[in-house]
Amino acid sequence: MESAELLEAVKHASGAVELYHVTTLKGYRENKLGQTLELTIEVKYSGRGYTIVARDEANREATSNEYDSVQSAILGTHWDRLDTRDR
Repeated sequence: MESAELLEAVKHASGAVELYHVTTLKGYRENKLGQTLELTIEVKYSGRGYTIVARDEANREATSNEYDSVQSAILGTHWDRLDTRDR
């Protein structure tokens, strides 16, 4: 069963309004401030498209809009938001 079919089947059976298949990546990133921080990236697939949510350990967040391909979502992510000063 494809991911989109699985999501629709589970949504129908469970009554969920919205579901995502989520792949989580963890690593480290050096930002433009010279800080190396732990990074968690979630690649979310809704059955219609892909979105990216990336958070560093300082709670800065980079996101994308929904795109048809995961490559477009990665390129469309506002990674520069991880380079801002702490809140």
